[in-house]
Amino acid sequence: MQIKVKFLYANLHKHARGMMATELVVRESVLLAEILRSQVEVESSTFFSSESAQLQVGIMSHKSGFIEPPHTHPVVDRGKCSTQQFFIVTRGKVYVDFFTLTGLRDIEILLEIGDSILILDGIHSIRIIEDSRCVTVKQGPFLGVDKDRILAEF
Repeated sequence: MQIKVKFLYANLHKHARGMMATELVVRESVLLAEILRSQVEVESSTFFSSESAQLQVGIMSHKSGFIEPPHTHPVVDRGKCSTQQFFIVTRGKVYVDFFTLTGLRDIEILLEIGDSILILDGIHSIRIIEDSRCVTVKQGPFLGVDKDRILAEF
C-alpha cells in the first residue's frame, strides 16, 4: 500500500559553504530527516547539513590531482546529543517510514541506489523492497542490541 508523503518538500538549504538541493522531511516544525538524492551534483566539496547539526553530511567532489593536506580533527566536548543515523543505499531499494506517536505511518520515503538519508528525529523503520545493502553511520558508543534503540509501543 502506497502512503502519500504529506510532509516532504524540496528546499534549497543555504549555509556558509554554498547552496544545494536537498529534501527535508518535516512534521509540525520538527526536522525528521534530510535526503540527498544520487542525482545531486556539486562543483566542489559541499556540506548540506546545518553548521549546528550534531551529524553533518555533504558530498566530497574534487578534480583529478587534488590532494588534501594531511590533518587531524580536534577533540571537542559536544555534551549530550541524540543518536542520529545516516545511510546510503549501495544496492536495492529501501523505504524509510516515519510514524506518529499513535502508530500511524504518515511518511514513507523510497531510497534507491546512491540515495542517502540523515535521520535526525522521530519514530522510524526501514522496509527492504529489493535485496539491499546500505552503508550506515551512527554516533557511538554502541550500547548493545537491547539498549541501542527504544522500540515503539503503539
